Amino acid sequence: MGLLVLENQRAGNICVLEFNGTVDMGNVDELSNRLKDVHKRGLSKVVVDMAKIESFSSAGWGSLVEAQFRFTQSGGELILSGMQETQLRVFDLMGLEESFKQFPDIQTACGKFQVGK
Repeated sequence: MGLLVLENQRAGNICVLEFNGTVDMGNVDELSNRLKDVHKRGLSKVVVDMAKIESFSSAGWGSLVEAQFRFTQSGGELILSGMQETQLRVFDLMGLEESFKQFPDIQTACGKFQVGK
């Protein structure tokens, strides 16, 4: 299965990207390009929802780290939501909790931006 990306805007100029499918070497550029596009449009509050991702490769994690660097350099932030147990284990093993905030669902992640925590 490929990668399907749904994008929507929430109150407070929050961009939510919902990824569905598999992220691997064959389509990681699609993930990377979507994140670059969001950044170029000047959106600085981004939630990447991973709840419907079936498989997420190391290339995908690299793409997220690169995007987070871009967003933080311009005063923004990329937050993760909905990670499954397997993704959380890799997230912890890679020590990414220093680079990303992560929340169980989109609503909680968006709330972080709205209250400025």
